[in-house]
Amino acid sequence: VTDNVPFALTSTQVYTVTGANIYGCVNTATQLVNVNPSPTLAIIGSTDICQGSTLSQTATVSGASHTFSWSTGASTTTISTTPTISTTYIAAASNTITGCSHAMVRKVTVNALSVVTVSANNSTICSGQTVSLSVNSNTSAYALNFDRSDDYIETNANITELGNSDFSIE
Repeated sequence: VTDNVPFALTSTQVYTVTGANIYGCVNTATQLVNVNPSPTLAIIGSTDICQGSTLSQTATVSGASHTFSWSTGASTTTISTTPTISTTYIAAASNTITGCSHAMVRKVTVNALSVVTVSANNSTICSGQTVSLSVNSNTSAYALNFDRSDDYIETNANITELGNSDFSIE
């Protein structure tokens, strides 16, 4: 320990300092330094979202008697935002009894939506007829999903309408 140079402590300690003057006279002083733990903070939520999506993040902290603050200005544990670009959020928790605080930084990446177009060789058909769909996308990984259907099919398949929302894939 050097005089007037700060240092970080992680646990409560008693410090003893011994000093002597030019005559050899020695004296000792002690100082108890109590170390309160900083809050243990965690952020729960996604770090990657699609453009236009709403992001929900929740800050959690161990123990009781804490206040929260976010870089958005919110003071609740959970925030919901719809970022349009990749953004950095800061969450901070402060113990209202000890005054100890801790902050975390969370970078959220906003991913652009894929560009998808679909066209049919015939947009009006009779029940039982076949239609060919052509799909173009700026991504190589995609599937077709029809409204009111949980079935996915690969690209450029021939599809036959069998009824209101039933399709046959060739």
